[in-house]
Amino acid sequence: MIGAFDHIYEDNFNAVEGINTHYVALGYRVKMNPSKQVSFDTQHSEMKWMTEKDLMASEFVHANTKAYFK
Repeated sequence: MIGAFDHIYEDNFNAVEGINTHYVALGYRVKMNPSKQVSFDTQHSEMKWMTEKDLMASEFVHANTKAYFK
């Protein structure tokens, strides 16, 4: 386990006005089997494998994601 992270957003997945989103994500470092595939879900339409250096430098990676690598 690398830590517990708060994620707070001013909006929500249903786009209901005046309701924000707060969740706690538990971060873990894992070693993946290269023969396994990661699949999409309804909240994510794209995936990209990146080096840590590229991830931290990218303007397209959310600050909440970058927090796992600090």
